[in-house]
Amino acid sequence: MNETLKTLVERRSCRSYKPDPIPAEIMDQILEAGTYAATGMGKQSPIILAVTNRSSDPWLCCEARC
Repeated sequence: MNETLKTLVERRSCRSYKPDPIPAEIMDQILEAGTYAATGMGKQSPIILAVTNRSSDPWLCCEARC
């Protein structure tokens, strides 16, 4: 099976995360992949928000814990 398809089939939801930061080059790859994701017949404008500092926005950090 194609590695990408295998990853999609075996994916699981993640409810807890490690405190380690993601390296910048990996974050760039993830964000670029997100820009190519399907968008409902191309009619939705993707908005990608990468929070790299927990304390930068208290509201956002509070919402992520809920």
